[in-house]
Amino acid sequence: MAVTPFVSIGILPVMRVIYSVVFFGVALYIALNPSKLVDTLGKKLAPALLVLIAVIFAGCLISGATGTGEVAAKYAEGAAITGFIDGYQTMDAIAALVYGIVLVMNIKGKGVTEENDVAKVTMKAGYIAALIFICVYGALTYIGTTGSVDAQNGAQVLTAIANTLFGTIGNVILAVIFVIACLNTCISLICSCSEYFNEICPKISYKKWVVILAVFSTVVSNAGLNAILVFSVPVLNCIYPIVIVLILLAFLPKSTLSKKLVYPLTVLLATIVGVIHTFSIPGLSDVCSYLPLYEAGLGWVLPAAVGVIIGLCCKGKKA
Repeated sequence: MAVTPFVSIGILPVMRVIYSVVFFGVALYIALNPSKLVDTLGKKLAPALLVLIAVIFAGCLISGATGTGEVAAKYAEGAAITGFIDGYQTMDAIAALVYGIVLVMNIKGKGVTEENDVAKVTMKAGYIAALIFICVYGALTYIGTTGSVDAQNGAQVLTAIANTLFGTIGNVILAVIFVIACLNTCISLICSCSEYFNEICPKISYKKWVVILAVFSTVVSNAGLNAILVFSVPVLNCIYPIVIVLILLAFLPKSTLSKKLVYPLTVLLATIVGVIHTFSIPGLSDVCSYLPLYEAGLGWVLPAAVGVIIGLCCKGKKA
């Protein structure tokens, strides 16, 4: 997004490597000082990102473009469910679970140390973030409906629309948007994952994990978005039922969660159905096809609900 629109095809592979090295080098430098993330991301990069998205959105409003192209086949019927499944690719729910480490760390770094106070600040931040997400995704949805383009993914759609609205300047604006958005995500993920892997494997320090993840990401990023999606989509389809189940279980009263089978049984059933659907396992797929919403990719919902009920009915408590 930041390189392709501005260079010739011949030197694109070289420029992509150079860009990825610089990008992850910057992410590495910032991730080595995680306590400063609020000042770096929250006060500088995030506001700049929101302003640039607002510029593209305003351009669509002013242009008066409202027409849409032919609806993709998979969205022609059941658009809401298809959009829900495609939303897995944003990884927002997964990120929310792991970003909590960085969020709590920064809240405590600001002098809030009492657990109850940390929880209150986190909840307030969550409400604000939810409101901003609604505005951002609403704006992106509107932008995506303002023109008909032949594209393989959302990034290409946005590129075409920005170019139509603003020409080369539009490509520059969009490039900056993607750089900032991806840099925010990249830094936060490197910090979160490094903290986690340092906990389970303390022999490797946090800083070493940061370097390992940054180098690994540099290599993988050069595969290209479409290639990454081919690999990541099946993985996300397997992981997301687990993530959603864990988030929903957190809303149950603590007294009910003391039952030792609630979490493992619910997650297990959701995972089994999710894996069967993702990889279309012969025989098992035919059996699971009778589940509600199975063809839509949400066949795990009923088994997960059954897991909660069975877990709550079984005697015994967590050790």
